[in-house]
Amino acid sequence: MNKKIFLFLFIFSTKFLIAQRTINEPSIGYIYPAGAQVGSFFEIIVGGQNLRGAKEVYFSTPDIKIEEVIYVPNLSPQQKQRLGREIRNVFRKRYRRDYVEEKSKDEVKLPDHPLLKNIEEKTNEELIKLIEVFLTPFRREQIKRSIQEKVIIKGKILENAKPGIYQLRVINPSGMTNPLNFYISEFPEVKEKDDLPFPLLNSLIKKEEIFDIPLIINGQITAGDIDRFKFRAKKGQKIVIEVKGREIIPFMADAVPGWFQPVLILYDSKGREIIYSDDYYFNPDPTIFYEVDEDGVYTVEIRDALYRGREDFVYRLFIGEKPYITHIFPAGGEKYKKAIVSIYGWNLPVKKIELDTDYRKNGIYKKNFIFNGLSTNAIFYMINDLPEFIEKEPNDTLKNANEIRLPVVINGIISKREDVDIYKFRCKKGFKIVIDVYSRRLGYPCDTYICIMDKNGKLLISNDDYIDKNFDLITHHSDSYIYYEIPEDGIYYLKIIDIQQNGGSEYIYRIRVSEAKPDFNIFVFPSSLNISRGGTIPFNIYIVRKDGFNEDVEIYLKNYPKGLKISSNKIPKGKDKISLTITADSSFTPNKPFPIEIIGKAEINGEIVEKKAIPCDEVMQAFAYFHFVPADELFVFIKRQFQNITITLDQEELKIHPGKKIKITGKITGFNQNEKIILEVKNPSEGITISDIKIENNKITFDLIIDSKLKQGFKDNIIIEIFREMANGQKISSGFLPALSLEVI
Repeated sequence: MNKKIFLFLFIFSTKFLIAQRTINEPSIGYIYPAGAQVGSFFEIIVGGQNLRGAKEVYFSTPDIKIEEVIYVPNLSPQQKQRLGREIRNVFRKRYRRDYVEEKSKDEVKLPDHPLLKNIEEKTNEELIKLIEVFLTPFRREQIKRSIQEKVIIKGKILENAKPGIYQLRVINPSGMTNPLNFYISEFPEVKEKDDLPFPLLNSLIKKEEIFDIPLIINGQITAGDIDRFKFRAKKGQKIVIEVKGREIIPFMADAVPGWFQPVLILYDSKGREIIYSDDYYFNPDPTIFYEVDEDGVYTVEIRDALYRGREDFVYRLFIGEKPYITHIFPAGGEKYKKAIVSIYGWNLPVKKIELDTDYRKNGIYKKNFIFNGLSTNAIFYMINDLPEFIEKEPNDTLKNANEIRLPVVINGIISKREDVDIYKFRCKKGFKIVIDVYSRRLGYPCDTYICIMDKNGKLLISNDDYIDKNFDLITHHSDSYIYYEIPEDGIYYLKIIDIQQNGGSEYIYRIRVSEAKPDFNIFVFPSSLNISRGGTIPFNIYIVRKDGFNEDVEIYLKNYPKGLKISSNKIPKGKDKISLTITADSSFTPNKPFPIEIIGKAEINGEIVEKKAIPCDEVMQAFAYFHFVPADELFVFIKRQFQNITITLDQEELKIHPGKKIKITGKITGFNQNEKIILEVKNPSEGITISDIKIENNKITFDLIIDSKLKQGFKDNIIIEIFREMANGQKISSGFLPALSLEVI
């Protein structure tokens, strides 16, 4: 006898589908220490959630060898009290003759974990490690579930490793985590010795240290924390004190302003403040430059600007002499042509360098230079396929404006406060001109404002700030952009200023002035796609459209193993974001992540253009804003378990008139006839509903109804999640349906 099951559908709106939302999806929030020296052994703690069972780690370089991965269980408050008592008893027994054992009537058991065995036999260093791993944070603060669990990773950085920024991910049976930055440096590194909640232990280990430079200090700013470090310096040394905090973890969901905001203060040997710094240009991570006046012991202080503290306020503090480039001019060059630029900064042995312009693609490139065996900080420069023009002062009025010929890239400087730069050009009616300013995106402080004026100086169009999602790590998008159709033949003027009326030698800009070149970039997130065998999960595509590009973009997989399939693989004209699904058949070997590529393809001016999707993770800032944090690679991780309930639809593309309905049919397997199943539409548009949902003989049908208010031409993908409802009312996710492509005709 056939039984009918009615499925309940709950529809709700979301700003955008985030695939990591699954309850058991592993994630990581900090690494401490966040780096190590070339050729050294390291032991780091990674904080995150849903990390149970972690036994593997992925680094984006083969030059890091993993020796051990240890999952650290959370202790209850009572277990923490017991562990603290046992550690205090060990130290009292070792260092006090009048030792009296501290006892408790209600003793709880500690977890059966290798780190918690034979506590009395552990060395002082091993006991300190127990305190750091199990008993931090020491000061009372709100539990942050996103970083509550810990994994210890031990390893070695090879002698031939290249200094730089790499990425780390943790792997457990539930999947692969998001990546976080891990640094390899050429300098000696130490870890701060924080005050421990054990007075006797502090008296043994907390000795005032005076460091020789150069070195990197790894630290954490926890609740109420201020860290101070002493170092020796000699007269005439040009010291760079550079902290990386916000760079390590760009955005935090539950912190305002959304990141760790370090403050640096330098004191002389008499305790007098020399320099205070809370940023570097617009960068929240401050840098201090100081030429030492006299030999002595100096102190640097680091804290949070708002006196906050938490475990993921991790920093790396460099102190010493090293080559540091503050700016270059011009900030780029023409593709495949020799580009000699002037460089400015500290401890630089040369005044000019040659940029590498042999890149196939236009864009911004990041590079470190090596001087006397030491690497500089990374600088950004831009490569274009257009002629270059260098600004000539004075050019602050219409009469003395620099004349340019289009297309061109202008290199200029807002050289002093209230400086104005004006450029004169000729253009024909109907010409679609683009004026694209690059300053903040190149790492410079200029907050630009631009405008186009006619031959008489009448304002035609202007722009202050332009948000470019290609550079979503920037905290303030202050570059300007204009897309404009010229109204008539004639002479026009381009004016650029710093809107805050600032200026100086580092207020550098590059302006592309050319005919519009329609283009696009695409981002894919999350960067770890964790799929059950035979299962389907959603992921997201965001497209950045440039210079008027507004066409469909087809999405397809590249360099992937057989058995993967994406559904509804098109970004419709006019949309900038869409959710798709990816399905893995049951033939995959589980627990082995592998990289894939996603490609976007579109026709532009009669030519096929393909772009590799940039892997990233969408991260919340300060409870409200979302940003893309780039990842090195896009990974698929196949879980060992199978997707419980599978629904295979007969349709993939739907076309329907406003006010009409269409019946969706398919097959459903892996469910119990007596259980209640719920479907939730994860990204519904207003006016889309489902009704008359039935299951009969393992066949499923439901009606998709389109409201008459939806206009013709509307396109979107419909993502539906499958749930089992338990007896207590709890919903358990059981997978997703392949995406349905919808068009209202």
